[in-house]
Amino acid sequence: MRFTEQPAMQHFRLSALKLSLALAVSLTTFASAASASDWETVSDTAFTRVLETNSTMVALAVQCADEMKLEIYAANDGPIFHADTGETSEFQYLPGKVLAVIDGEAFPLAAAGAEATTVLFSEGREAQNYLAPISPPLAAALRSGNSLELRFDLLPEAAPDGSPFETYGRFSLNGAAEAMDTTGPYCR
Repeated sequence: MRFTEQPAMQHFRLSALKLSLALAVSLTTFASAASASDWETVSDTAFTRVLETNSTMVALAVQCADEMKLEIYAANDGPIFHADTGETSEFQYLPGKVLAVIDGEAFPLAAAGAEATTVLFSEGREAQNYLAPISPPLAAALRSGNSLELRFDLLPEAAPDGSPFETYGRFSLNGAAEAMDTTGPYCR
């Protein structure tokens, strides 16, 4: 699968490269440090590591400088794969392929690829390539929730619950609001 960069994604390229190195170093420190928060801030980006997954997802990053941006980092520095099968499918720029569930409340998302990450957006209209800014209800839930599960439809098989979202990653939202507040005004 080959990704063609959309103009809206070009601004993620430099931040993804700078953050990759900082994230790799910080995740090592973060994994061994005891902390009251499951979130850290590096280079004006809030991030947390995945708690449980059946994919190659390793971390979630949130940037808030000019609008809320969500990025998923994978172990392979590229697209998300199902860990057991090593498979992925077309899920970028398509509706109905990504879902965020925060404390039981579902938010449809759409994904786009950047150089080293998968960038998540609220699901928009076809004319927007299905990529819309993060919705205010999703932003509020990220700040006030306890747990985030990102679900992806990457395989033809259904999930055990019968939904198409068989690939997942769970993240703690403990300390997310405080970490996001240090990264810029658009997450408040």
